[in-house]
Amino acid sequence: MPASVTLGSRAAALPGLAGAFALAILAQYASGWLGTALFQLGKSPVSPVMLAVLTGVCVRSFIGLAPRMEQGVALASSAILRIGLALVGLRLTLAGIGELGLRALPVVAGCLVTAWLVIPRLARAWGLSGALVTLLTVGTSICGCTAVMAVAPSIRARAEDTGYAVTIIVIVGLVGMLSYPALGHWLFGADPEVAGIFLGSSIHDTSQVIGAALLYSGQYAAPVALDAATVTKLLRNLTLVVVVPALAAMAASTAGQRQTLGLAGIRRLVPGFVLAFVGFAALRTLGDAFAGLQPALAAGFWTPGLALANQASELLLTVGMAAVGLTVDVGQLRSVGWRPLAAGVSAALLMAAVSASLTAALLT
Repeated sequence: MPASVTLGSRAAALPGLAGAFALAILAQYASGWLGTALFQLGKSPVSPVMLAVLTGVCVRSFIGLAPRMEQGVALASSAILRIGLALVGLRLTLAGIGELGLRALPVVAGCLVTAWLVIPRLARAWGLSGALVTLLTVGTSICGCTAVMAVAPSIRARAEDTGYAVTIIVIVGLVGMLSYPALGHWLFGADPEVAGIFLGSSIHDTSQVIGAALLYSGQYAAPVALDAATVTKLLRNLTLVVVVPALAAMAASTAGQRQTLGLAGIRRLVPGFVLAFVGFAALRTLGDAFAGLQPALAAGFWTPGLALANQASELLLTVGMAAVGLTVDVGQLRSVGWRPLAAGVSAALLMAAVSASLTAALLT
């Protein structure tokens, strides 16, 4: 019986997965056609990732998504995207991660401190109160929807507040994902690594950061921006390990209770794809060392294998971003109201300004 349930579940996911893959491949084809046939350019001015996301948003918002597609789209926007993100680890060695992490750490720390000092005041100035203030703060400053969903139970947030926060993070973050790559290039185009750190420290959700970094690396032929943005974002994600237990303890104290997450609960706050990313980087480190001792093996297996893994990562990330677009319904903004939306936009602009200022001051 369990096996049949599993097979049925997998079969139910196929239509949505097929739709996300088809949308990603169509976006890649359309991007190439725009560059060569329409604009007569060697390189398309429109990224396939941007086309995939925008097409997905339009389909969801104006046509609608069939119920049988929902499961597969959800799988593509989560598991498939995270597999692609984990494979980015093969582009870096452990030393490279450490170097990028140390470079990005002061910017990340400055953004987090500023966010926790200012965003709650901004939200209250727009008339918000209670758990929604906290959810907007963690969603904007740490890791978007993942942070909102991790923190909401620990502070006993209402379902309504959680829904508002997720909708705002998705819509506002999507705008940032599509617009910040051009801003990052304008500000830091001389150093794509620095531009990647800006993207990784200023955009909300992990998927949105990866989408922006893919846009940047594709449009400006700067793959290092994806590496830098990924490491920077993972640094932000890891702060959940501290933030969630602290907020849970504060909420329990306010309610006159005692609550601790325990070691197992804290471990669950470290996303699996973060560990996989580091594991692949460790594999790259060992593989490079071994390939240096065996040049023939490196030329015949290791180098082609890395190239294939990189192509697979880019395809899976594009599929995941197409699925992310299919999950966004801009019509949901009507249910949020203008005050929470104004607070979310203000918080996003604050994070962008602080990130750009710290990046310029510390890294250029």
